[in-house]
Amino acid sequence: MTGALAPARAHLPGLVDDVLSGRIDPSPVLDHVVTLDDIVLGYGAMAARTATEVLVQP
Repeated sequence: MTGALAPARAHLPGLVDDVLSGRIDPSPVLDHVVTLDDIVLGYGAMAARTATEVLVQP
C-alpha cells in the first residue's frame, strides 16, 4: 500500500454535506479530541505524530 497526494479540496464540499447529513461517520478517522482552548495541543500531537486527525470541540 502506498500513499500519494489527493485532490482533497475538490471532494470537500460533498464530504461535508455527507458528514452533516449523517451519511458518513468521520469518527474512525479522528483519533484525538481537544477543546478550542487547547487547539495548540492538537497541533502539537499531529506534529509529534501521536495523532493523525484532531477533532476540535467547543
